[in-house]
Amino acid sequence: MGDIVRSRTYEAFFPLIAVTVIYFVLEGLPGFLVSKIQICMGPKKRRPETILKGVKTE
Repeated sequence: MGDIVRSRTYEAFFPLIAVTVIYFVLEGLPGFLVSKIQICMGPKKRRPETILKGVKTE
């Protein structure tokens, strides 16, 4: 899409910057959410207090 806009308007940088921003938003938000889910689900990355929550260790 950036090439189509660039060919019609003869502006070089604005379409490229817009495509870059859209890409980082579409890639960054799901990546951030997936990393948070991995931390919540992965027992090696969680704190011991949250792993043993509700378990009597005494």
